[in-house]
Amino acid sequence: MTKNETATSVEEFLVWRSNLFQGLKARKETIIELLDALSSNQQAHSVVELSLNPLFRRDYNSLYRGIQEFLPTQTDPNYEQRIETLFSAVSRTIPPTSKHYNLTG
Repeated sequence: MTKNETATSVEEFLVWRSNLFQGLKARKETIIELLDALSSNQQAHSVVELSLNPLFRRDYNSLYRGIQEFLPTQTDPNYEQRIETLFSAVSRTIPPTSKHYNLTG
């Protein structure tokens, strides 16, 4: 990967992270730290073990609350917009299909 490609990838990642952060309502930092812990995870087999990752600087109670409060409540007046923002950010991590057909057997 060239320096230019690396810089482009880092920029895309920062934009993605910012979009995700904007879509979150509660416990934004907790969710971002959880994502950091998940992406650097090499040995955790449970959510509790993720809370021991050095990139997750909070305690395991915060981890559970972050997961519980990840999605906005349906009574939130901006519910549809928040869900759309989250889905938009998450969908950018899914690579496009390389083949335009499906094989069924």
